[in-house]
Amino acid sequence: MATAAEMSAAGELAGRVALVTGAAGGIGSAVTAGSISGQVGMAQQAAYGTTKAAVTLLTRQLAVEYAPSGLRANVVAPGAIDTAFVARSRAGAAAEQATPEAEEARRRRMMTCHPIGRMGTPQEIAEVIVFLASPRASYITGAIISADGGYTAI
Repeated sequence: MATAAEMSAAGELAGRVALVTGAAGGIGSAVTAGSISGQVGMAQQAAYGTTKAAVTLLTRQLAVEYAPSGLRANVVAPGAIDTAFVARSRAGAAAEQATPEAEEARRRRMMTCHPIGRMGTPQEIAEVIVFLASPRASYITGAIISADGGYTAI
């Protein structure tokens, strides 16, 4: 069961939005930070996954409600990204069996869940966000872009 602090932290992360003002008549683009945890069930991710699913649905609602006004709204749903957040998650799991071998085994298992065979980088996710916020994505709204190395494809 998640603590109130964990749920609050998940909600804070879920609420971060990149909003870019539009040019030439549009009012802009909202790109929210989702997660594959909001699309598929994952062990020990009930609070986090639920908040990310809520962000995804809210974003899709915004896309429908505000499209006539020129606002596009999309979700980026990353898989495992090589960040301190993911490292802390692995470290929490490692507390059960804190050996370098156990940590390496967890990392290998995580990577085998992604057909691409590696974790993503923050730069790769940033590129998706920049694209979605740009005029090049002018016909994309209400979309969930899974930048997950193929995780949700299997």
